[in-house]
Amino acid sequence: MLIKGTCSIVTGGASGIGKALTNLLVQKGGKVIVGDINEEIGRKEVDKLNKTGKNAVFTKCNVTKLEDLKNLFNVSKSEFGGAQILFNNAGRAEHKNTYESAENATEILNILLTSVIQGSVLANLHFSEQLAKNPSKQFCIINTSSIVSEEGLPDLPIYTLAKRSVKDWTQLNPYLNWKNTRINAIAPGYTQTNILISEEGEDKSHIFKTLYGSLLTPEYMATKMIELVEDDSLNGVVRYVNPTECHDAEPIGR
Repeated sequence: MLIKGTCSIVTGGASGIGKALTNLLVQKGGKVIVGDINEEIGRKEVDKLNKTGKNAVFTKCNVTKLEDLKNLFNVSKSEFGGAQILFNNAGRAEHKNTYESAENATEILNILLTSVIQGSVLANLHFSEQLAKNPSKQFCIINTSSIVSEEGLPDLPIYTLAKRSVKDWTQLNPYLNWKNTRINAIAPGYTQTNILISEEGEDKSHIFKTLYGSLLTPEYMATKMIELVEDDSLNGVVRYVNPTECHDAEPIGR
């Protein structure tokens, strides 16, 4: 499945890996719906993507709101005739107030896990509408897990739980037999994004560079995500990406 001629929805598409991904999708001849909670940054990024023509549309999206997720698909249909690829990429780390209320803890879980499941189900419904008109059309969903789904991170228990669940959801989803739809996940190692900046504004990337030797770049991660789309043999694959190597998770299920 080539990117050229397709439309992708990218949540968390205004910064970090999502920003690099939207740029690469457009470079490869695709159209993009950029969903992000940060409207100011999102619109600026879309303006850059549209310098060579109408390549992208920004849609404000809080992934914890089902109506916002639904709107991404509605916009893709009205602007580009529908999406064929969904990147469930939005995320954030736990923060110092996460465990001060049940609402705070639930919000983190909803961002990292619930939105992935809801987005995938909405994508399947959206894809099914297109299949009714063209039964041979192909689709793909790419979820963003994390290296912590393999290693675990004691300081971030909800984050670890959610990313492990995204891994399992991805590996088990093919057994639902969604027609003409492949679902894979990327599990990035420590990447140079804002997630490494503390709430006090301290850039902690140097700590991870010391521990792991180097950090991944968002641009490199974007290329690895595209590989999971364009290789038609991959379905239910969770690919761990580190600075020195990549490997796939052991399969689960029957």
